[in-house]
Amino acid sequence: MKLEELERKNEKFRQAAGRIDELLPGENLISLCSLMIRSSKRVDQLLQIILQSSKKVQFYKYMDRMEEELDDIVFGLDELAILNTRKKVPQLEDFIKFGYDLLQVYSLACDSIIAKRTHQEV
Repeated sequence: MKLEELERKNEKFRQAAGRIDELLPGENLISLCSLMIRSSKRVDQLLQIILQSSKKVQFYKYMDRMEEELDDIVFGLDELAILNTRKKVPQLEDFIKFGYDLLQVYSLACDSIIAKRTHQEV
């Protein structure tokens, strides 16, 4: 998957996250959705920085931040999955699956970047 495609999927994720409160009326999901949207934006920004980083310290610093942002998205998706066990909203199930799939792609990209980077350092 190309970087532009990944960014488009991430944008689609953010747009869908902004509509989650419509799927679960009565639940206070604003802070949870905001967390996922902010982290999702940061993930795109951090990926660009990581790809351009030339210094080892900078690379690992931003990779650590990337991991924290991905963890925040996982937290949000996990919380939504727990809420949806009672409600069983199909659109929310689709969103959660899409989110986990997107995170898997980012995780694989990070693993690939780390492998390439450590191979270059040897």
